[in-house]
Amino acid sequence: MPGNTYRIPKRMYDFSGLGTGASAVIPMATGLDMSMYREVVVVVRFHLNPTNWTNTQVFTVSARLDAPTPEDPGTEFFGTVDLGSVAMFTQGTDTAPAVKFFTLLNAATGTSNLPATIRIVIKGTGGSAPATFQVAVSVD
Repeated sequence: MPGNTYRIPKRMYDFSGLGTGASAVIPMATGLDMSMYREVVVVVRFHLNPTNWTNTQVFTVSARLDAPTPEDPGTEFFGTVDLGSVAMFTQGTDTAPAVKFFTLLNAATGTSNLPATIRIVIKGTGGSAPATFQVAVSVD
């Protein structure tokens, strides 16, 4: 249905201490039902406060396959590959406040990268040296 919005409120994500090139993934939202949509636009906001990052650190927000099942409700079944485009922010290039977006499409529109259920994740990647790495992000 047009106009429906899933909201992931502003939250601070802490990737402090990641080594050079090391990364960590944190789920922002899971079990988002996309089965009724042809197209999904994911809007990512990078907030000014609280944000503390240095040394060319990078964070990305992306969508991944999520496959919950009632047969095994305590187990998370999910993909580890990003579904197409991502919103990428790089320290030294991107400055808060900033906004980026990416789009997911179903098979009816050509390129299919929109499964029935998705999760939204944020991935932090360490910069040139381990340091404080905290970013405030919200998603629609």
